[in-house]
This record gives sequence, structure tokens and C-alpha cells, in this order.
Amino acid sequence: MAQVIYIDELVFINIVVNYFLILSGALIAGAEFSRPRILLGAALGGAGSLIIFVPGMRVWLSVFVKVALSAIIVLCSFKIRLILQFLRLYGAFFLVNFIFAGLMLALSFLMPNSMVYNNGAVYFNIRVGTLIALTVICYLVISGVSALIRRRAPATHFGKAEITVGDLRVSGPAMFDTGNHLTDSFTGRPVIITEYALVKPLIPPQLHGFFRENRLTEDEIASGWDGRIRVIPFSAVNHRGLLPAFRCDKLKVECGGQYCERADIFVGVTDERLSNGEYSLLLNGSLFDELESGGKIHESALKGSVARRENKA
Repeated sequence: MAQVIYIDELVFINIVVNYFLILSGALIAGAEFSRPRILLGAALGGAGSLIIFVPGMRVWLSVFVKVALSAIIVLCSFKIRLILQFLRLYGAFFLVNFIFAGLMLALSFLMPNSMVYNNGAVYFNIRVGTLIALTVICYLVISGVSALIRRRAPATHFGKAEITVGDLRVSGPAMFDTGNHLTDSFTGRPVIITEYALVKPLIPPQLHGFFRENRLTEDEIASGWDGRIRVIPFSAVNHRGLLPAFRCDKLKVECGGQYCERADIFVGVTDERLSNGEYSLLLNGSLFDELESGGKIHESALKGSVARRENKA
């Protein structure tokens, strides 16, 4: 018996389903999101469901269209700046699609002839209200699992850091990178990494070019920061370079009810975003070790820093 497919129901149901799938993907990836943008991505998914009417499409072509459409949906649904951010969201979107597909497959065994599948698109031959309810339940389950995972994740890996230079100070959310043991090659002091936008208020205007473009002129050296600035060699996966940095007077880290303070830490500055808003400072692994050992204040280092400033005065 031929199955009648109603275009309005097909598009509407796929918009609703895609909306909650995209929202679930954002929760799993821990990404910031805008509901209007997610609705736009869901609308594209709803329009893409019309592929079900294309006759005689080869399997490889339907798979390619599905993969490409998913990429477009993710790009339209989120404000993406980095390729790794896109891959994380793309993977999360596919994961929730697989979870939803598994639930719908189970439903098909309980309710035969409840789905029509063609060219990678699905038409649900069940009541709209029932399908929306099942989709919402799927979303609630995924959001609950995501919240449980975040709760069990080691909270001590995230905290807050405050950087002080003279009478100026800035603070922001920080993440400990236990694999980051970058140090200044001359002094051996640890180096943390921060976004330029966060520390810009601390930096003299003459040095903005140095920290954004890694260039230094005689006028910039005359800014009074000649004893503070460094260029730190670094290496990462498939990438090596030089990181402009400055020596701060004090770094205060608070995390999980513990804290530590260090003097004369070097702050590496990057003009790129470190995350999608989750953190703007990447802390050195040695600071995490100190926090774990009891969060002691390095008073000797602080006194030494004060003494040096007094001697200079």
C-alpha cells in the first residue's frame, strides 16, 4: 500500500526535531548558543527533509547530501570561529542524531509502519503531538546526562585568575592545562596564556602593536616596559612560534575554594580566542600542582617582588 506523505507535516515535524537535536548538541559540546540561530538551522533541516521526494537517488549521494547538510546546519546554528570548535559541534550534532535514531528505531518495532525512510530523510507516520513529546523526552534525557557529566567532571580544573600590573588589575575565567609547562627560558618562571582582549587594559598603548602583531620598535621599547616584555618560543601540535609575553606583578588564582598567589609570572598574550567563552586564561600546570598541594601563598616570592620594586624606587 502506498504511503501518503504530507509536505506540511514533513517540514514542520523535521523543524521541531532538528531544533531539539541542535539544542542537545550544544549542551553536549558545552557551547554558547542563540535560540534564533538554532531555529534557523532547524528550518534548514526541515527544508532538507524534502529530499525524501527525490526519486532514484544513489545511496552514496544521499549520504553526501546528509553530511553536507549537517555541516551547513551547524555553521548556521552557531557562531563558529575555530575549526576545532566546528568539529566539536559537528560531532555532538551527529551523536544526538544517532541517539534519536536509536530511539526511533525502537519505536518502529513497537509501532510498525510508523516511519518512511528515503534518501536519508524520515517521515514519521504517527501523531504530531506524540512525536514532539518523544523528541522533548529525548532532549531532556540528553540534557540530564550532560548536566551529570559536567557535575562529575573535576571542577578544580576551572577557576578564576586575577592579573596585577602596578595599580591595574584584570580578572577572568581560567582553565588549568595540566599539560602546559611552558616557561621563560631565561628565568625558568612559568608562563600562562591569555587572550589579548582581557589584558589590554594593563598594556600601555605603545605596546598594543607588539602584543597583537609581535612587532617591536624603539618607541615601544621606550614605554617603560622594556624590563617586562619577553618573546617566548613555544611548540604545539603541528605548530611552533613565538609568543609575546609580559611579566606581571602578581597572579592570584582561585579554584574550588582554594587559592594561590605568585609573583613575577609571565603572561603570554594571543590575539586568538582560547575558547567559546568558557575561559579566557590558560594556566600553567605547575600552578595546578601548587593548588593541589594546599594552595599555599608564595609569600617569599611576593616579598622579593616588593623588595625589587622598592630598590628601583
